[in-house]
Amino acid sequence: MAQTVPPAGTPPPVQCIGAEGVVYFDLGSARLNAESQSSLQDVANARRADCTTQITLTGHTDATGSVARNRRLAQQRAEAVKQQLVSLGVPPEEIAIAAAAESMPQSDSEDRLNRRVTVVLAASPATPLAEPAT
Repeated sequence: MAQTVPPAGTPPPVQCIGAEGVVYFDLGSARLNAESQSSLQDVANARRADCTTQITLTGHTDATGSVARNRRLAQQRAEAVKQQLVSLGVPPEEIAIAAAAESMPQSDSEDRLNRRVTVVLAASPATPLAEPAT
């Protein structure tokens, strides 16, 4: 997938890493737990505070199971996170989802680090974050 270069002067996206921007899942599951729901509340709050206009969710899996099953599971995980964010007041049109499945592991083992959805908050290039100070 080709990446686009933002226009000059566009601030870099804010990447929420850790509990705020990574949601972990149990083996073979797309079900959010209480910790994940709390983390997503933090993401929804950060979206409002930072004037974020785009949230990208990427679903990941470990390598357990077939490629097709992992792609479906990664999509289901991203959809579960999207549904939770929408229930917390994030407009659905501001959320993009992708399914990386097992193609971008965080760990070489079949562990929790690979069973995740990453969350990236960014300002839309067409939406200024703030007017310049005069």
